[in-house]
Amino acid sequence: MGYTHYWSYNPEAPGFTEAFAKLQMDTLAISAFARELIPEARVGYISTDDNGKETINDNICEEGMINFNGIGPDGKNFGNYSYETFWMSVDPMGIHQGDGNYSEYIRENYEKDGCYSDFCKTAHRPYDQVVCAVLLRANELIPEFSVGSDGNWSQWRAGRDLYERIFNKEAPCPFKKGDA
Repeated sequence: MGYTHYWSYNPEAPGFTEAFAKLQMDTLAISAFARELIPEARVGYISTDDNGKETINDNICEEGMINFNGIGPDGKNFGNYSYETFWMSVDPMGIHQGDGNYSEYIRENYEKDGCYSDFCKTAHRPYDQVVCAVLLRANELIPEFSVGSDGNWSQWRAGRDLYERIFNKEAPCPFKKGDA
């Protein structure tokens, strides 16, 4: 599958809505910091108009959703900087409704353990550090949130550094002892 991060959460958990709103604000802070100080780790949402022109939207947190991918430092070179889009939502089925197999994947996982599961393949691209920082913050804020990764704790160093620079505290390891 390639270098991938995994997470699951229960949007019905007490306090989830408030925690998610805080996560959105913190995700915007992480994104803004990366855009200014780590240009190769810039993230955004790429949209295409009716004429096929691509534009970058830095507002990666819309109502009830976080959505971003890697963007090249020049704002044009997506190829070496993006891989798979990071999605998280208060209504996971709502954003993936009609996505065929992916919608079925989310539904099956929810029915199995009562949590929505998702993943993002970053392939070690520069935006990986933003994905890791957001997952670290989500794990800290959101009740019943869990994180997994193909990488170990040392491979999250850039994401941990980003988290620590923004929040001015040590990044908490989200992995179980044996998985770190």
